[in-house]
Amino acid sequence: LKLTRRSGLELIAILALAGTVLILAFLQYRWTDEISRTEQARLKSSLGTSVRSFNQEFAYDFQQLCGGFDLDPEAEAPGIEARVLRQYSSWMNRTSWPGLLGNLYIWKTSGTQTPHLETLDSVNNRFQDVAWPSRLESLRPYVDEQSEQVSAVQGDREAMYYPWTLVEDPPALIRPIFRVSSGGSPSDSAVEPLGSLVIELNKDFLGREYLPGLVDRHFGTA
Repeated sequence: LKLTRRSGLELIAILALAGTVLILAFLQYRWTDEISRTEQARLKSSLGTSVRSFNQEFAYDFQQLCGGFDLDPEAEAPGIEARVLRQYSSWMNRTSWPGLLGNLYIWKTSGTQTPHLETLDSVNNRFQDVAWPSRLESLRPYVDEQSEQVSAVQGDREAMYYPWTLVEDPPALIRPIFRVSSGGSPSDSAVEPLGSLVIELNKDFLGREYLPGLVDRHFGTA
């Protein structure tokens, strides 16, 4: 088979073009793979930053909530209710998320009365006796268990920094209330458990506003 000069040039051009296409395809694959790895690294870094900032804001908000209701066991006040009301008013005045708090309860175990539950009437700014709400019945074991545990607390420092317990369902924060009677020396201090403070979190606000807002702020543009 004989090829004319023209057909030979065309064949060479076709082969060269095919080679060029193969080279470009190979380069495109390399570039795409390189870009993909770079983009993956960028997305991974961005996701890590978003997760850290999400955790930091979430932790800060709940630290503020818990810290806002930490009761000084050595503080002098007319009673538990007055101390909690003072902390509640202070927290409400400075918080950015008042909707986090659903209801506030005091489980009183000290005194002459049998253990009983009080709830905050935010309209009249006072506590009143109430039966355990049915939606909170699952909290009773946590409160009872905590009441048994705190009877072993002896030091004023342990009473001061006793941790909060977070319950998921229903969402709530629980912490014992103490009174420390100071003696002549730290070793003479007497720690008396008075009950528990129960912060019922607003489940609807958490699910519809607070958490979606956090996600949008930290992951919406990731």
